[in-house]
Amino acid sequence: MTPEKAIACIDEVLISTVNFDESLEYELSSYDIDWLEKAREALEARTKKKPENRYTEDTTYGTERVEFGSCPSCGSEVQEGMKCCMECGQALDWGDNG
Repeated sequence: MTPEKAIACIDEVLISTVNFDESLEYELSSYDIDWLEKAREALEARTKKKPENRYTEDTTYGTERVEFGSCPSCGSEVQEGMKCCMECGQALDWGDNG
């Protein structure tokens, strides 16, 4: 199962108006909903997203250019080559501009 599919399954459970499974005689508690939401957040963070507001600057010596952007999840500044945001852990995809 891909992270995207797992997120969709979790969303389906969380938005379902039926939180009771008669075959199991079990109703989702607030604890169940909390851990499902945390699992969804963790999966979202592992799904690579492109940085927003990307721009390029010269290095101190002007010999090369470095790309920067904003984390799509928390807005922190990120630099090209970073695999994830240092603030929130969001996985980053630096491929293709845009």
